[in-house]
Amino acid sequence: MPSAQEQTELNEIEEELSKLARQQQQLLSRKQLLTVLQHFKHSTGFISTDKKALTRRTDSTEKTELESIDEQLRDIAEQEGVLLNRKEEILCPDQFKPDLSKLNGLGMFVLPRVSDEFAIAVPPPSFPAPQLTLDYNKLTDSPTPTQCPSCQQFVTTEISRKVGNTVWLLCIMAVMFGCFLGCCLIPFCINAHKDVVHMCPKCRSTIHTMKRL
Repeated sequence: MPSAQEQTELNEIEEELSKLARQQQQLLSRKQLLTVLQHFKHSTGFISTDKKALTRRTDSTEKTELESIDEQLRDIAEQEGVLLNRKEEILCPDQFKPDLSKLNGLGMFVLPRVSDEFAIAVPPPSFPAPQLTLDYNKLTDSPTPTQCPSCQQFVTTEISRKVGNTVWLLCIMAVMFGCFLGCCLIPFCINAHKDVVHMCPKCRSTIHTMKRL
């Protein structure tokens, strides 16, 4: 964190950079205006003979002013570079200070390529990647990664259980063996005997129903 004195200096640098930016914008606008006027004069063929000498003097003056504007823009760019370097010196400690390289004459900087010695190798995960099941007949009785045939999204299915033929068959067999006092209803309470319905969690469509029988 910068000290109080450095923070004051940073504020002064920001004010100076804003001032230079305004001066730079004014000079660029003036340069653009002079360039347009100069182009207009040379492209117009209605200049009278009496005004040719005056036009030549005006063009010379404009060229001199354009050269002066370019020189002022170079000075502003140099001042911005000095201020930005000082700002980086304050914000970044010497041991962590990046080596900034100048990009152009307008005070823009880019960070250099990170050295390989700072690269961090991320180890692979300790668990295997999930297997995508595209054959819906192979869906199990648990949520399974697959592709929804309706919305074409890769999802992990949501499952629900419903009474199927297996439950009714077990119930009838229990009745046949004399289980009349409610024992025949036990298969309705066991999820392992129910059919499993796989649904898409996004479009809520049914992907596949795994029947026990």
